Amino acid sequence: MVKTVGFRELHWHQAPAGASLREAVRVRTHPNAGRVVAYLHGGTLLAARPMVVGDFLRPERELVSTSHWYTDGVWVWPTDLVYYVEKYHAELPAEFVSHMESAGWVCPQLSREHVTRVFEWWALSWPLAESHAATDPVA
Repeated sequence: MVKTVGFRELHWHQAPAGASLREAVRVRTHPNAGRVVAYLHGGTLLAARPMVVGDFLRPERELVSTSHWYTDGVWVWPTDLVYYVEKYHAELPAEFVSHMESAGWVCPQLSREHVTRVFEWWALSWPLAESHAATDPVA
């Protein structure tokens, strides 16, 4: 099953059932924050969007990221997710962090065929990924 991680307030994350970014902000960084950030940076580009996004929590700041999407073959995430983990210590879903840890904190390199299957499923189900889990061709 392909899973999308993002924050519900950020409409470009397409995660209406996602966690609240404001509630995910932490005072202290995650013990494996460096590994999490490296993993997120290591994802395979899934979709590039001609859009730049700003800091949702501090709109007066400059633009922080493009609005591309990356994948590890199981999870899909927007580029600016890294920014919120680094800048605000945003907590990601435990299931996603456990998945990264079980992969040895190394994002796998995907074949073109695998990326195509993920993209087809994700694009057709987005933002309703949970409702299409039964027809997931990647599983």
